[in-house]
Amino acid sequence: MNSNAWTLASTTNGYTNWTQTVTLLAGTNILKAYAQDLGGNFSLTNLLSVVSSNTFKLQLVLTNGPLTASGLNLNLQISPGLNGHVQVSTNLLNWTTLTNFVGTNTSLTVHDASATNAVGRFYRAVIP
Repeated sequence: MNSNAWTLASTTNGYTNWTQTVTLLAGTNILKAYAQDLGGNFSLTNLLSVVSSNTFKLQLVLTNGPLTASGLNLNLQISPGLNGHVQVSTNLLNWTTLTNFVGTNTSLTVHDASATNAVGRFYRAVIP
């Protein structure tokens, strides 16, 4: 990020999904990523530009353990005054709104009852 040294991403499933926590600076941040296969071949480097004001908190967290017969609970931690929606996808291409939120609390529980019938689901919190 921002021309700093490369950092190895973390994974729990053979790099099908990966994560890396970074601290964004106020203003424009440039994130770069690439992949390396088992043969040592490198992909092209992908670049993403992110603008951050560093003035709010918006974090979606899995809570209450694993999926249950009644669905999945997520905890949304937000700065007061932020309004938006939580979206869900099964393929990271098509997103639908799961619920809307109004930032009158700093922590909200979001329940996805449809998660019980899904093989894989992805979630994101979006503010306008």
